[in-house]
Amino acid sequence: MLKNILTAILLRKKTISTLLLMVTLLGYISYLTFPKEERPEVNLKTVAVIISYQGLVSDDMEKLVAEPLERELMSLEGIKNVISVSKDSLVQFMVQFNLNTTEENLGKFVRNKVEDSRDKLPDDIEIIDVREYDSSLFSKIKIGIYGDVPYKILHSTAEEYKKQFETIKNVTEVEINGSKEEVIKITVNPALLEKHKVNISEIINALKSYNNLVPAGILADSNADFSINNIEVRSIIVSPFIKTVSPFFETSRADIN
Repeated sequence: MLKNILTAILLRKKTISTLLLMVTLLGYISYLTFPKEERPEVNLKTVAVIISYQGLVSDDMEKLVAEPLERELMSLEGIKNVISVSKDSLVQFMVQFNLNTTEENLGKFVRNKVEDSRDKLPDDIEIIDVREYDSSLFSKIKIGIYGDVPYKILHSTAEEYKKQFETIKNVTEVEINGSKEEVIKITVNPALLEKHKVNISEIINALKSYNNLVPAGILADSNADFSINNIEVRSIIVSPFIKTVSPFFETSRADIN
């Protein structure tokens, strides 16, 4: 009987077309109404650990902290891998668990293991951070720009890329890291300050109120043109009775990474 019914349906082209249209329409409606997230959170079963020990170079951090703690962390149940990076006075761990791990609070689980392992580590270590990763922490993309060219060219290239990345849909923010910041070091002569009855606060206030950039022209080479600015600090008036602060200090300039 069922065979006869199916045969009758299959022989009716209009019936089959109607059923296919209904199924397609229901699928499309379900797709539109189904809850969706732009960046759904996914538990990555990964914990980051940062430990500090001031005064140790990277090699000693690896021998005294990284290696012993790696062995202890590898004994945890459900562990998949432990990766460490040692730097001066700092070591970072990436502790990965199997995805089928049933432990709910992995961050606390790892922290307790680190605390229990203190007797195998130097006494003065400090646990800076223990953080469980999820996919919401990885909504950023880092891009490095390098080359055997002057810093100014690298920075201008990064600025151009920044402008282009900001035009991409769903990109909320673009930052440039690693830029140099120019600073001025001022060395004050206390004897001259005392002689002229000038307080250090007067010089500080004068510098704050007269922080001017003076264009000094353009420096050109085969690759690009660079504008040069000077900061006029030797013509700053501290008080009506003193024309300039130039006798009181020497200045030097440097780029800070």
